[in-house]
Amino acid sequence: MKCPHCGAELQEKARFCLYCMVSLEEKTEMISPPSKKDRWKIWLVLALCLLLLAAAVMVLLWAGKEEASDPRDSTVDDIGKFTAEQTQEAGESTQTRSSVLPDETDALTEQPRETQSAPAEPQSECEHSYREATCIAPMTCIYCGMTRGSVSEAAHAWEDVTLTVYHEEMGHYEEVCIRYDPVTKYGCGYCSEIAGSYDELVAHFQSAHSGIDNYEWHLAHLDDMCDVIEELVPVYETQWIVDQPAYNETVVTGRRCSLCGKED
Repeated sequence: MKCPHCGAELQEKARFCLYCMVSLEEKTEMISPPSKKDRWKIWLVLALCLLLLAAAVMVLLWAGKEEASDPRDSTVDDIGKFTAEQTQEAGESTQTRSSVLPDETDALTEQPRETQSAPAEPQSECEHSYREATCIAPMTCIYCGMTRGSVSEAAHAWEDVTLTVYHEEMGHYEEVCIRYDPVTKYGCGYCSEIAGSYDELVAHFQSAHSGIDNYEWHLAHLDDMCDVIEELVPVYETQWIVDQPAYNETVVTGRRCSLCGKED
């Protein structure tokens, strides 16, 4: 006997496979998927069910509309009856009040006549307070606006008319020390002559001391007999020195009235 699942050799009447552990007694039926024709039938049945359900809903709605009575007619009649009753009761109560309290009604109607205010008295004349006259307006009352006199040519509001003048800076050129460089000089051991370099020292010795004894020996040992002088020599540069920086000057050229624009 062979296992139908893994193909292993098994004993006869075995209940399960010792290798793949699959039960040999269970029988599974494979359900095949529906075919295309079966699917089309299922969709057709679902569509018919939906159409029947929609038709039933429409029939129920139409029947409910016919059976239901229109409540607006009864509501309008009830509102009309209630309004008429309220109007009738209000008229009866008004007649009762007017017949029972005639004195109070007369007092209420006559009260506005007693509380009427007396006519206002005419206002007194304005206590004028005049503003001083200017070059464009005469003396004017600050309360009522009444004017008096004429404009005053002496009451101009003068303002200075200015002009801005630019002045360039002033200065001069000057030699300025910008640094110090180290320089080596050589002093002659036979005189007080100082040479700017060793070659200059040799040339000085050959021209000034060529007649001394043992000249050749002294020339060969000149570097041992000279003085080495280390100095710092200033380095100068021409620079522009500012004596007075540039500035703007405001110059008054005249006067102008801020009210009428007259210039003086």
